[in-house]
Amino acid sequence: MEAQHYRRNAHAHLGNTIIGDSRVIPVVSGRLSLGTWQRILFIEMDGPRERTVNLLYVGE
Repeated sequence: MEAQHYRRNAHAHLGNTIIGDSRVIPVVSGRLSLGTWQRILFIEMDGPRERTVNLLYVGE
């Protein structure tokens, strides 16, 4: 990528480095196993633009 891209989007690249781009969330009895105050958020740091969210469910 060109240097100008990184200068314009540095905040998005740094945010992705800190937060990451994927998570593994356990599913117990068909429900997400989240703590009392945990939620799933989609944060757009380089938008607005159209995105695709991929979910992969791996069973026993």
